[in-house]
Formats: sequence, C-alpha cells, structure tokens
Amino acid sequence: FFSIILGVAGQVFFKFFSLSNGGKWPFLAIGLFFYGISTIFYIFSLRTIPLSVAYPSLSIGYVVVVLLASYLFAEPITSSKIAGVSMICLGVFLLFRG
Repeated sequence: FFSIILGVAGQVFFKFFSLSNGGKWPFLAIGLFFYGISTIFYIFSLRTIPLSVAYPSLSIGYVVVVLLASYLFAEPITSSKIAGVSMICLGVFLLFRG
C-alpha cells in the first residue's frame, strides 16, 4: 500500500516539475525521493507477498493517478479511461480472489 501511494506521489511531483518547464528542480528531487522510498517499501513487501501478486498490484497506482490528474490538473476522465481503469480494478480483484 505505501509503495503504491509513494509511487503515485512521485508521479504527481514529476508532473509539477514538467509544468514548471524544468524550472522547479525541487519537484523533481521530491518525486525521485518518493520513488526511492516507494521501492524500499516494495522490496520489503516482497518478503510476504508473492511477486506474481505484488507486481500486478502496483497497477492500482494507475487508477489513483487518473483520479488525481483529474482533480489536480483538470485532466478529463474519458470513457476509455474509465474502461481501462475498470479493467485494472477487475484484474487486481481477480488476483486477490484467486
């Protein structure tokens, strides 16, 4: 869970960096920091979660990014995004069910 949330935070800071035309280097540094910490949490989670479940579960971050991008950056949520996000959610649900 923490790995996913920190990875999402890293993506958001990368977007802030890109919107600043590269002028806000702290956004990039913070994004990289969050990604690094996310990786550490992920490695520790592999001690108890099978890789075949842990890695696909990271795709939940895509769902959260779509929602945050809409909220923070006014990016539209189209029907194709809804369909894609729905498939991701179904896939992760099936992973944990099986």
